Amino acid sequence: MARLTKKDFQWLATEIAPLLAVGTLDTFTAAVREHAQNPRFQKAKFKDVAWASWNAANADKFMANALGLDDHIPYLEDDHGTDSKAA
Repeated sequence: MARLTKKDFQWLATEIAPLLAVGTLDTFTAAVREHAQNPRFQKAKFKDVAWASWNAANADKFMANALGLDDHIPYLEDDHGTDSKAA
């Protein structure tokens, strides 16, 4: 495998990291570091960028569930007589 460059690390952190499952960022970072073959790999910086990218892509899904929010609007499902001939 060729040595990964800064551009490769940036792509992995911004494009691939948001696709990961919850709680797998440490494993992903360790795998990237193992296969990078680049002694200048900055684990903490990579992890920060990957976490920020993951958060930006997935925060909405998990915040609503974590806070117990229900954005269901039953009024929009009911007819309420809008199709009646009375008007």
